[in-house]
Amino acid sequence: MPPGTEAQPENGTQPQPATSAAEEFLEPARCRICEREPICGGIGWMLPEATAGEPRPSQPLRCPHYPAQPDDERRSLLLRLSNLSALTEKRFANFETNVPSWDAWQRERMREILRRVRQFAELPWQAEAKDAEEREDWDALPLPKENGVPRDERARWLLLMGRYGSGKTHLAAAVGNRWLERGGQAYFTTSPDLLDHLRGTFGPNSAVGYDDLFQRMRNVSLLILDDFGAEAVTSWAREKLFQLLNHRYIHRLPTVFTTNEVLADLDGRLYSRLQDTELVSQVRLPVPDYRNPGITPSRSKAVLEMLNTCPEYRLAGFFPETGMETEEKQSLKAAKRHAEQYARQPTGWLLFIGGHGSGKTHLAAAIVQEQRLQGKEALFARVADLLRHLRSTFDKQSRTTYDRLLSEIQEEPLLVLDGLGQDNSSWGEEQIFQILDFRYLRQLPTLITSTLALEQHSEKLRSRLLAAEIVEIHASSYFERVKPRSQNRLS
Repeated sequence: MPPGTEAQPENGTQPQPATSAAEEFLEPARCRICEREPICGGIGWMLPEATAGEPRPSQPLRCPHYPAQPDDERRSLLLRLSNLSALTEKRFANFETNVPSWDAWQRERMREILRRVRQFAELPWQAEAKDAEEREDWDALPLPKENGVPRDERARWLLLMGRYGSGKTHLAAAVGNRWLERGGQAYFTTSPDLLDHLRGTFGPNSAVGYDDLFQRMRNVSLLILDDFGAEAVTSWAREKLFQLLNHRYIHRLPTVFTTNEVLADLDGRLYSRLQDTELVSQVRLPVPDYRNPGITPSRSKAVLEMLNTCPEYRLAGFFPETGMETEEKQSLKAAKRHAEQYARQPTGWLLFIGGHGSGKTHLAAAIVQEQRLQGKEALFARVADLLRHLRSTFDKQSRTTYDRLLSEIQEEPLLVLDGLGQDNSSWGEEQIFQILDFRYLRQLPTLITSTLALEQHSEKLRSRLLAAEIVEIHASSYFERVKPRSQNRLS
């Protein structure tokens, strides 16, 4: 055969390039369902047109040419187009929340996360739930709350964060499979694969054009991006992802992300949009890799240094009766009870207020040590040290960035801030507010100690501290209490 020539099929026809699930999103000449003009792209569902001056609605509507009951052929088509064929077994029903290596708190938290993600998957069909049993099932799922207030139903993005093997992909695929069961359209892909598909459209043998494929990805009813942040960081990749997600952000189109990356490492524009709590529901899976439960995520040197500064205090070593007046004993015993309860299940915020040496730091550090004994992560940080580490990131020799360190601190499963109010600078207060505000919006367990009364803090900080359960410790300094006893022994 001469060089450069290719064998022709026996029937003389040219070979056709294989099409991917992404390429099949392109509208056919005739609708696959009704054989008419493809007003829904052969999917059976479509997004309504936007009213002038209003964002485009994100709830899909049934195509007028599509019969109410989907048939098996259409279900097969939706599955093929979704790219979920290899993940059909990933369902909410078989998501395991009783992994033996997890403790009781992790199991309960994962059950809460499962309920929350299930609700996200059901939102577009809430109004269509006519069956009485289905309605009861829906009502049985408690609304996810932010600061005690049910989340706005307009939240259309779901961000699942956690380590490798924590169950993020299972939950994301379960959302997509639920949409397919409902007759909706979904597309599942990893961020690197998505960009590869787009790059592939520039090839000479591509069966689909870039503009057509990009438009489809932008407007698919549900887009699931697995391993978000794992894509190659090039200017082209950043710009394509921003264009894609900015369109979906503006039109509030349902989108699910999974990531094990630090959010601050993302493109600043995408990071900003992912912080929109009105649109985005952020969920962190607080469990290790089920394949390697002993592996912990890497931390920056600054966080590791702060981890090593936590005093080796224990709740069992806290003795309120030492040199105490009756009123002081009662105050310290009450504070110890709060600490013991928080150590068993650290939820919400707890604020210890008291003078120097009253026992605040002892109780806070003991709670962290109790958590570590249970195999849980917790960061004890003296406010002065924390701010020093943040400032050090501006040094040219720093091995970490300000954004990365701040993000690590903000996202700690349990954060203890010891000595709030000791830095009076406007810069220091702004850093602390950013940390507290982040954790306030996401209801992350936070413990704070301070010598200042609540009204002595700035109005800005006070607005966040009011979310905490406040425990005032009325006791003199421990060292003042034991000093007279020591002097008596010497005399």
